[in-house]
Amino acid sequence: MSTLDDLRKKYEEITSKGKGGNSDFIKNFINVEMGGEALIRILPNPSDEIPFYKEFSTHHWNGRNYACLRDKDQKCPVCEVYFALWKTGLDENIALARQLKARKKFWMNVVERSSDQVKILSSGIKLFENILATILDEEYGPVYDLTEGFDYKIKKVKQGDWPDYSQSCPSRHQGPAGTDQDIDRYMGSLHDIHSMIKYPEYEEMERVAAEVLSKSSGISTMDETSTSTEDSSVDLTKLLHD
Repeated sequence: MSTLDDLRKKYEEITSKGKGGNSDFIKNFINVEMGGEALIRILPNPSDEIPFYKEFSTHHWNGRNYACLRDKDQKCPVCEVYFALWKTGLDENIALARQLKARKKFWMNVVERSSDQVKILSSGIKLFENILATILDEEYGPVYDLTEGFDYKIKKVKQGDWPDYSQSCPSRHQGPAGTDQDIDRYMGSLHDIHSMIKYPEYEEMERVAAEVLSKSSGISTMDETSTSTEDSSVDLTKLLHD
């Protein structure tokens, strides 16, 4: 039979792993402070059949992010509530909908030049548009090319209440991502961004949707969110991803 000391040690082991695990996970990501910048090198996927980025959408609610089930071609209760809130036309509901909006995210493996470590860049749609525009520019091409690519400088400034990345741009220096040994190390340290996204269970998204409804005006049950998007004048797809 376990003694109290044994149980106490097990409790400390579990709780410390829980805290440390989350901290360790966050350390995998590039962190650019407001008003700061970071020099990175975007890395390719080893397989030409898999893009160098992972695209998905998240709902933010009550301090947490929830991957949208629509990305898995499943019905998403939170999206249904989002649409229903917009349809009411009430200012308070629209304010809730803006909080709940599914926002595009793009994850990429990159070398953080300041640490020379492979990390994950989590980008919104605007920064990703800048990166794609650079790749499509004949002057640069695939910046993630290991031998003829470019480093990329991320600049994060504040514009109103939101971060602005429009000043981000590629480096003028073209060349290898590093020595042969460096490149081997980088490619051997890639994060599995295409399988890291954890999608919630449908029931959990129902619970989130119910929490949102409890703070809304004029919508009391999930049944009232079931109007087909095809019958509405509101373009839900545009609202979700603009």
